[in-house]
Amino acid sequence: MKHLLLKITIILLVLVIGTATLAQAQEFERLDIFTPEHDGGWDLFDLVDFAVNDIDNFWRQTFVEYNLEYFPPNVVQPYTANYPVYTECGESIPNNAFYCSLDHTISYDAELFDYLLQEIGDFAVAAILGHEWGHALQGQLGLFGTMMTIDSELQADCLTGAYTAHVVEDGLADPGDVEEGAYTFFVLGDPEGTPHDDPNAHGSPDMRMNAFLTGLDRGVVYCFENQLRVQSLFGGIDEIQVLAPGRAPEPISLNVTAPSPGELAITVLGYGVEDVELMMMDTSGQVVFEDRSDGNSLRFYGLNQDGQRLANGVYFYVVTIHKSNGEVERSDVKQLIILN
Repeated sequence: MKHLLLKITIILLVLVIGTATLAQAQEFERLDIFTPEHDGGWDLFDLVDFAVNDIDNFWRQTFVEYNLEYFPPNVVQPYTANYPVYTECGESIPNNAFYCSLDHTISYDAELFDYLLQEIGDFAVAAILGHEWGHALQGQLGLFGTMMTIDSELQADCLTGAYTAHVVEDGLADPGDVEEGAYTFFVLGDPEGTPHDDPNAHGSPDMRMNAFLTGLDRGVVYCFENQLRVQSLFGGIDEIQVLAPGRAPEPISLNVTAPSPGELAITVLGYGVEDVELMMMDTSGQVVFEDRSDGNSLRFYGLNQDGQRLANGVYFYVVTIHKSNGEVERSDVKQLIILN
């Protein structure tokens, strides 16, 4: 197995799969083993055929399990800038992959997929196909186009994570493939400042990555029950509980780690999060630090509000989560010991 270090500076992908700029991209470990017997030297179309068959088999079995009729996409077809395809939704657009609900088809730019294969890894291709397949599931269930775009996209990300869990459980993936999937959705996140009600919004990098990881951890039923409208189909509930349009699901959990002594890395594992707020207090109750960060994560580096390192001692902090549906949640009071 080859372990390669990759640093991507800028990727710009538009329309259905989202938009992203990677001015702050970190080094990423690329592991190109989608199947144990494969040496990483995938031919693109062999890879697409393998992924399409596996994704199709997974969802076919899942729908059988829940006594639902399954309709796979009518076609999964490549195109290029010079050789576009035409669907009932119109002509294909370069650097894109999309599902057309009018003819139940999936189309993808082969040059884009080849780029993702070379620059991120084989599971980046599978992840995008899984995402578009998620839209195809929405299409056959009558959900596609019935919700805000961002909710539709995050649900498709979640469903891709649920499929990825199957890949891992069946021994088809190297652990690096999960990283590739999560990284792919991170880099395809919306640029900072994109409104959630933008008709092209797909979610911030953190939201998209966490939606994928949510599906990986919680599975198919969670993606449907907690994100929109098919509880009666997948949860055995008699009545469909429809959330208000645009309402985001609850965050999963609050994850706080200490990357270095006296520092905190705070992440809300979930989606539907507007921002995260941290308030740090000393033992007298005086606030020594406050910060609020858009998205799902925030870092504390052991400094006070003036940028000076806090003195050694015991401190207390509270994390506040502001959700896109207007709700606010606060953590219990937590303790941090600083020893410089």
